[in-house]
Amino acid sequence: AAVMVVNAGSDFRGSSTFACALNGRPSVEGTFVSAERISCSFDALYVASINEEAEGGVTTLSLSIDAVETISMPLTTFTSPTVTAIDLVAINSYGGEIEISVSDAEIVSFCVFDGQITDLLQRSPTSVSCLAPPHAEGAVSVDVSVNGRDVSGSGLELAYVSPAVVDSVSPSFGPLVGGTIVHVYGKFGSSGWLACRFGGVSDASEATRHEDGHVSCITPPGVAGRVEVELSVNGVHWSSSGLSFEYLEDAELTSIEPASGPESGGTRVYIGGAHLGPRGDVVCDFGSSAARSAA
Repeated sequence: AAVMVVNAGSDFRGSSTFACALNGRPSVEGTFVSAERISCSFDALYVASINEEAEGGVTTLSLSIDAVETISMPLTTFTSPTVTAIDLVAINSYGGEIEISVSDAEIVSFCVFDGQITDLLQRSPTSVSCLAPPHAEGAVSVDVSVNGRDVSGSGLELAYVSPAVVDSVSPSFGPLVGGTIVHVYGKFGSSGWLACRFGGVSDASEATRHEDGHVSCITPPGVAGRVEVELSVNGVHWSSSGLSFEYLEDAELTSIEPASGPESGGTRVYIGGAHLGPRGDVVCDFGSSAARSAA
């Protein structure tokens, strides 16, 4: 059905009777909304017949008040756009920008989330972007509208989930080459897809879940310095934890003194070089992992 709201007066009265018609066809009963508004609802067959007979696409709405006074105004008719996809299946409860693929995007004026109308942010020939509003956890319908009243009826849904919150990371430092397994603790539920990012510019990688509030991520290659550890439920909108991981310069050895010692071990060896500390425990490896010792 098509619902049209007439904003054509300032003295409509609830005691009056209202009749609405398109192009002079049999009228339907209008509903009093306020002193400034009357709502008229036409079923799909009624609207389809009007579209077939309208000359040049011009349709006229007539509103009769108490079978005496008639107000007429031109209308533009359209075929409702079809929503084909949305770029995200989940978003945190704070909301955020999403892209909706839709036919006839050029005539779309609004996005609709669970009945809430929002303005467009961007438009392309095949899609529109809107800011999904904050919402409690759960699935909501996603739709578009041309006139801010009628929606396309896409049947698509967007899942709102709790935002990921990072409380701590361990270890908090590692080499430039990456590959460090970092354990992240916080509040992000026990199920659902979750992504990690280091520094806001690295490629996202899927987190490995261990238990409620505990996931692990593998660091990508980086440059020396601290970067923020971020999590996301959709790979687009990221947490802002303020917690960091530090990329350390690779250790460089320049001297060993003494350079030899007895097979029985026990020799204290002094090592010179760069980037040997002071952060973290330094471990010396003499030929094999079985012979490691703390510096």
